[in-house]
Amino acid sequence: MFPNTQALAERRWRGTGPDYVKTKPGRSGRVFYRESAVERWLDALTVPGGRIAA
Repeated sequence: MFPNTQALAERRWRGTGPDYVKTKPGRSGRVFYRESAVERWLDALTVPGGRIAA
C-alpha cells in the first residue's frame, strides 16, 4: 500500500516524506519516488503490533 500523491506532496513540502528524484528545479520539475525509498520510509513509520503509536 502506497500513500496517495497529495499526501506525498504535503510530506515532501514539510520535509517528512520519503526521498525523491526531481527532474529539474522549480515548479516545472517532475517528482518521482523510487519504490525502495517509499518502502524504507513506510518501514520507519511502522508501529509493531500490540504497541501504541507515539
